[in-house]
Amino acid sequence: MKKHTLRLLAALLAAAAVAGLAAAPIIYFKISDKLLLNREFTTDELPQIAIGSSEIEFLKGAEEYLCGTAYETTAEECGVEEMISALDDFLSAMPFLEEMKIAVMCSLNEASYCDAYGTEHVKTYTCYNKDYVMPAQEVVAAVEDGTQKVVAFSIRFSAEISIADSESERLKFMEKYLEYSTLDVLPDWKYNGSRYYSETVGLFLNVVLDDENKIIYIGLER
Repeated sequence: MKKHTLRLLAALLAAAAVAGLAAAPIIYFKISDKLLLNREFTTDELPQIAIGSSEIEFLKGAEEYLCGTAYETTAEECGVEEMISALDDFLSAMPFLEEMKIAVMCSLNEASYCDAYGTEHVKTYTCYNKDYVMPAQEVVAAVEDGTQKVVAFSIRFSAEISIADSESERLKFMEKYLEYSTLDVLPDWKYNGSRYYSETVGLFLNVVLDDENKIIYIGLER
């Protein structure tokens, strides 16, 4: 298992233990064994699709993150302003999270701990709060450097926050994420009853809404 996944698991486990949620399910990426970092996404490869340079840049960053083949930077403490800036557009674009944006930003500003690590082109931020009254107890976000768009995101809320976890809500999140990332230019996204999948780029899009454990997860997967 790659280092970035281990760190994500460790962060979620540590936060869950602090909050008394050690039995909570762990939400994480399914990482492919294939080393696809050298794959080149080009407009020639996608002849019928109006895909731009920013989408290509984002897709290459997503491949890098999911495959875990690039070097990883040393974990370092980061300013929370950097994470807030990266999440601003993302939170505004997502159902429910848009309503919670101010509360989430306040929680990040009051974070007990925040660090950043990553691959060459994708930085992963982790922030958590020891103060149980803060709405957002933990936030983890993987952000592609060039486009500043989110590849993966998870948040664990405090106990009093209610999360609508219906199938229709999951679909809303997925559709909004495709709009936000501009990957909706790919015409072959299909819902398989669990996740969206694009055969063109070989990526899944998954959303988990878990009211019992107060977790929301959104991300591209292999």
